[in-house]
Amino acid sequence: MEDEKSKLILLTKCPSADVLKLLHSIVDGICDRRSQHYTDYKDLWSLEEWWDLTKSCKTIFLRCVKNNWTKDEIAKQVDNLSADRQRFFHECLTSRWDEIHEKLLRDTFATGCAQLTDFDWQLKLVLGSDKVANVQDPLASVLLNVVENGKEEQIVLEMTKDELKTFINSLENANKTMKQLEKIGRASCRERV
Repeated sequence: MEDEKSKLILLTKCPSADVLKLLHSIVDGICDRRSQHYTDYKDLWSLEEWWDLTKSCKTIFLRCVKNNWTKDEIAKQVDNLSADRQRFFHECLTSRWDEIHEKLLRDTFATGCAQLTDFDWQLKLVLGSDKVANVQDPLASVLLNVVENGKEEQIVLEMTKDELKTFINSLENANKTMKQLEKIGRASCRERV
């Protein structure tokens, strides 16, 4: 943690007028957009200094959002910079907080969760079986298309009427929980910064 903080001092080599642009560019890189290249700043930093600076800025930006730090906690991370550079850092972080948060969520979901991309269903009527001559039970056959770690997979479920009701209730409860967590997460992020 101190290592990233000490490397932030490299930001002092950047002209004050370009600091905010540079910081936004670093956040663009975090959010998988086009970021600045070393060639744009080769007169200011060596290649190793450039790597150190961008890595430390990214680490601090991500840590601030991940830990949902307050303004004071963020200020401690950049207290070795001049007042104007601290202000630029905080301004950039505040204005891009939601984007960084969304990126962290996408990365988390991408590494550990399967995502439902499509589904199909059929209703079947079982007229009999080898044990009972006349059954007449409805069965729901649900085909789920799921993507996990970039690999698509199909899952087929056959359920009775009661099992289908339980399955639908579970999905509805999961959806409500996700919406509540998303609402709470966004509200707490805005309160902190």
